[in-house]
Amino acid sequence: MGDGRGIVVLGGSAGGLLTALVLANGGNEVTVLERDAEPAPADGDEAWDSWQRRGVPQFRQPHGLPVRFMDVLDAELPDVAAAVRSIAPSTSLGAAAPDPDSLTDRERGFSITLIRRPTLEMLLANAADDHPGIEVRRGCARPRIRAGRRPPRPPAQRRWGGG
Repeated sequence: MGDGRGIVVLGGSAGGLLTALVLANGGNEVTVLERDAEPAPADGDEAWDSWQRRGVPQFRQPHGLPVRFMDVLDAELPDVAAAVRSIAPSTSLGAAAPDPDSLTDRERGFSITLIRRPTLEMLLANAADDHPGIEVRRGCARPRIRAGRRPPRPPAQRRWGGG
């Protein structure tokens, strides 16, 4: 269990939201700072058709979630895992998520659940928005940090004429 300290997660894409959800479930108060101001849509088709995530270059690609990842999701975030399994067949990217109990160890190593990245992020963003231990602050632009002068080059670059 967490010690109740506040934790800040930078970035509200899949990795940041998964981190925030697991930390919050462990008893921590979590604040997610997300650059994009637009909240996640409520519908998977809307997420695919109109949601823009300019900072996520792979946003329009399908994602394959290995069964072992789904096992961890089942253990840590069962509501999200159930939502992924219920919506994955509707993405037109593959069959329904496999029943993990029906797979051999070898099959588990090669089995995936296909889901569109916008759909996955939508499910995670909505779960984070609904979680009482998470505050998602949208529209938080990263400040530009500028050094007063150019940092020195490493010796190897100077010696070999690099950059």
